[in-house]
Amino acid sequence: MKIGVFDSGLGGLTVVQAVTEVIKGAELFYIADTKNAPYGEKTTEQILQYSLDITQYLINKHQIDALIVACNTATSAAIKYLREQYPSLIIIGTEPGIKPAIEQTRTGKVGVLATPATLKGDKYQDLVNALSLQKDVTLFEQACPGLVEQIENGEAHTVKTKEMLESWLHPMRENGVDTIVLGCNDFPVI
Repeated sequence: MKIGVFDSGLGGLTVVQAVTEVIKGAELFYIADTKNAPYGEKTTEQILQYSLDITQYLINKHQIDALIVACNTATSAAIKYLREQYPSLIIIGTEPGIKPAIEQTRTGKVGVLATPATLKGDKYQDLVNALSLQKDVTLFEQACPGLVEQIENGEAHTVKTKEMLESWLHPMRENGVDTIVLGCNDFPVI
C-alpha cells in the first residue's frame, strides 16, 4: 500500500511514526509544506488549495492508495472537500483529542490549545457540539498564534516560547482545568 501523508510542517512526523508501528510494509510519502507553514493563520480557502495541490501531487507522482492529512488545521478546512473530490481514495484526517480529554477530566474543565484556524473550523465546531452532548464540560479554548513558528524554527524551549505558553496556560490553571488538548501535531514538542 502506498500512503501519502502531509502536514504544514514537521509535526506530522509523529503521525508517520505511529503509522509505521501499526501498518507494516507500506510505502510512505511525507510532505512537510514548510513553504506555506503555518496553516493555522491562513484562510480556509488557502488551506484548501494547499491540501488539494498536495493531494494531487501525491496521486500523480506516487500513485497513493491512501492519504493521511496529518494536520488538524488542514483536516478542519479540507477533509470534507478532499473526500468529495477523491471518492476512491482512502482519506484519514486528524482532529484534536477532545473526546479522550472529556472522558478523562475530573473537574469537567478542559483546555484546548490549537491554531486559530482549527478553532474556527467547522470540523472542530461540529466535534465540540457532538461531544458536549455526552458530558457536561467547559472548554477553555486558546488560539496559539506564533507557537508553530517557534517550534518549527527550533525555538521550542526559548524564553519567548515559555512566556507565550504561560500567558495562555495561566488562565486555565486559575479556572481549574485538569486536562489539556494539544490541537496541533507540533505542540507535543513543547
